[in-house]
Amino acid sequence: MKDVIMKVLAVLLLVIGGSKTALAQDDIFNPANPSEPNVLYKIKVSANPAEAAYVSGAGQYRTGKKVQIRTSLATTGYKFLHWTKNGEKYTESQSFTYTVEAGHVDFVAVYQYAPSSPSEPSTINKFRLYLAQQPAESGSFNRDSGEKVETGDWVWVEAYPNQGYEFLGWYSKGKLLNTAQGFNYMMPKEDVTLTAMFKYNPTNPNEPGGTGQSDVANGIVGDLNSDKAVNVTDVVALVNVCINGEEVSVKIADQNGDKAVNITDVVGLVNKCVNGQ
Repeated sequence: MKDVIMKVLAVLLLVIGGSKTALAQDDIFNPANPSEPNVLYKIKVSANPAEAAYVSGAGQYRTGKKVQIRTSLATTGYKFLHWTKNGEKYTESQSFTYTVEAGHVDFVAVYQYAPSSPSEPSTINKFRLYLAQQPAESGSFNRDSGEKVETGDWVWVEAYPNQGYEFLGWYSKGKLLNTAQGFNYMMPKEDVTLTAMFKYNPTNPNEPGGTGQSDVANGIVGDLNSDKAVNVTDVVALVNVCINGEEVSVKIADQNGDKAVNITDVVGLVNKCVNGQ
């Protein structure tokens, strides 16, 4: 299959060479060369068990991008142990900054079921502060849900939207408390649930709060390197995808509308470069 693709590419490059814009020798795909700097790599983020926690930071990013990976407890009875990266233990910090490398990554927040002992003495002036989110899996928090807090104490709570979501506000018992992502909350003399409301907004690539994680693939069809132009560098990137199986947005790479990315899309992209189709 690789030989067929390379032969097709050679023919296509000859076609382009006859146009007004000739391809330089360096533009020809060379599998020995390092990865294209504008290729997006997928970061998958999840929790184990899934019901134990909230996570954030998943998406597709370019190499060198600094991404905030976070987790927070979603229910009582669990405690955080560590993060794994592609199955190997990575860090015991609940939140960390990951600099994107050339390769897809799977981060898993590992939790352990550890319910409180029924013999544990209770404190009259302490109540549980639960943190929830709507819709589900739309974000994470700076603290665990269900922790006990002394009545009258001020607690800093902050919500972190997952990629593609926009923060709307904090609610309690159906009433809006605050529209800031982070604010100080005074603990009442009762258990309470604070709900962070989010809105799905995939057209806004920036996470609210200025985290700057804006490298999600969304742009011109055929613009694989996100430089807002369709040219021979995108052809080279698409060949990389076909040969090496690199992940890419089908919406951007699918030239013929068959919802698949293959050599026919390379032909279509070459036609677009040569003829301006």
